[in-house]
Amino acid sequence: MADITGELEKFVAALKGILANSSTSEVTEMLYATRLRVAGTGKQMPPGLTGLESPARQRAFLLGLLLATEEPAEPRDFGFAEWSECVTLLNSAFGIYEGLFLPDQPGEQSEDWWRAREVAGPVFMHYFNTSLIANIEQIKERIRAYCTPFDTQLVQAIGISASDSLAIMDFIAQTMEGNMRTMMKLQSKLEGEQKRLFESGDFMRRDDPDYRNLLRKNYPIIYGYFSRYERQGQISRTDIEAVFPTQAGAFWERYAVSRGEGDTLNYPTEDSIFDFKPLIVLDDEYASCPVANNLFEAVLRTCEGALATGPDRRRVFTYRDNVLEREGEAQFRRLLGKDGQVFSTVFETPKAHKEHDLLLVAGNVVVVVEAKASPPVEPSRTPERAFERLRQSFRKDSGIQHAFEQAATIQRRLTAGEEVPLYSDKGELVITLKPEEHTECFCVCLTRDDFGHLATNLSLLLEKDPAEPYPWAVNIWDLEAMADAWSFLGWDFSKLTEYLRQRQEVQGRVLGSDELEFVGSFIHHGSLDSGLKRGLDFVQLNPNYSDFFDELYDHLKYGAPAPDHELIKPSVMDWRDSLKAGKPVFLNELGSKAAPKKPGRNDPCPCGSGVKYKKCHGR
Repeated sequence: MADITGELEKFVAALKGILANSSTSEVTEMLYATRLRVAGTGKQMPPGLTGLESPARQRAFLLGLLLATEEPAEPRDFGFAEWSECVTLLNSAFGIYEGLFLPDQPGEQSEDWWRAREVAGPVFMHYFNTSLIANIEQIKERIRAYCTPFDTQLVQAIGISASDSLAIMDFIAQTMEGNMRTMMKLQSKLEGEQKRLFESGDFMRRDDPDYRNLLRKNYPIIYGYFSRYERQGQISRTDIEAVFPTQAGAFWERYAVSRGEGDTLNYPTEDSIFDFKPLIVLDDEYASCPVANNLFEAVLRTCEGALATGPDRRRVFTYRDNVLEREGEAQFRRLLGKDGQVFSTVFETPKAHKEHDLLLVAGNVVVVVEAKASPPVEPSRTPERAFERLRQSFRKDSGIQHAFEQAATIQRRLTAGEEVPLYSDKGELVITLKPEEHTECFCVCLTRDDFGHLATNLSLLLEKDPAEPYPWAVNIWDLEAMADAWSFLGWDFSKLTEYLRQRQEVQGRVLGSDELEFVGSFIHHGSLDSGLKRGLDFVQLNPNYSDFFDELYDHLKYGAPAPDHELIKPSVMDWRDSLKAGKPVFLNELGSKAAPKKPGRNDPCPCGSGVKYKKCHGR
């Protein structure tokens, strides 16, 4: 641990040295520009500039380091070379934590030693390296659903309501987007004025103090374009005050931060002030917004944090549970379609004992859903301590283990040949499940938040009889994305039950940090079990499988091209042999090494991700 800490301090000190000598505007402009290019229309940044391994968390950490320093009197340039160096240092700093979960030296480690790290390692890395995996619309809807009902309490706690915070952030995002659209329109009209500017010789007067007025008067298109270009990713405080005169002051105080106001950061696992204050003050008039997603994430973090620690927290938690149940019901109804029945809040006794949040019945299939809205706990830096804390949280009434035990009571009774009558909270019989009619039962734990590997690989901590099937754990955002995909693909509930059957079989054998990686693989290949047929110990999914859902969102929201969902044969790469060879080594369907054949740049990547080779392993 001492060596890791020393190395980490070296990387962080180097980052601080670069940032301490750089201007706020140049750093924020670089982050805005690089993110804009990466998220744009396929234009590539120079090599080394787009390689952040945990982009959202690393940008927040970098800006947190920046905000802890004062503006330099004579700042140095912060260009592509400095940004590339920061990328290298950030990846080194964030990646060094992997060493916490590896042996200091080769030797015999106990089974308990490995067990603690098998659980704590991936959970730790996922917890600290992953930001909210959601689109802006989902984050905004969460603010509306979970925070705005407590606007009065929030005004007292943080000085501004969730509704006003959301409205102003929306205004900022729309203003910045409008400026970008205006720039694009002006760009197409620049050529004529640029020609006239050079032919007249007026461009020679660019060092003249009155040059801007000259452009404004004689070259309005050039002036309008470059005025907006200079303020890319920025927002005017005056503009906010004009639209929100009574709320602007409290908003600015809550969400804007000046250089030097941040706390000193030493470790990537520490909270960055940028996560809560996403507007970086440049001068008396303008603030920079280098990462648009952070606008809404900051509102969500700030409001939920205040509510979770406030005097009404018990009521807030109860309300949170109810909202999740309603959200889950809405998405499962979409997946179920018109072919089945949905029952919410049913009990196994007429006296309202043994509650179940949601029950789906379609033909012979029963799906029992238990909703758990509590967030995941922060894992300790010490593997053994992290393992114990994670296991305790997993077993709590608010955890995945308890959700399984709740849902499994129905599954076990049907398996034992019992009829299961279910009642409303008033003691009225709602439905009777019969083992001869309802022959297949799935248990589902619906979480509000992303639990990473603890949810995608239930073999890590779930305790059950070996003969029992695994439940399925999914968070509400992934469930919504699945419902969107099912609708786009024209799939019905039978396709979901097919997925659930296969998902039970691959628990602990096919690995991924995100449920959408599994669903994306299922969509691309029509199955999850192809890797298992090769008799492999385990299969690690390519994270690119989840790209299908990003492309689908862009298609449905912005009219981008529809995602490709043509079925392709999956490929499996042998990691050990690939590391030895220094290039991908793939296996054929029988499990032997595939004959070497280099794909074309526009061919599907042999790894089975569904992405072109040039954008995947051909990069």
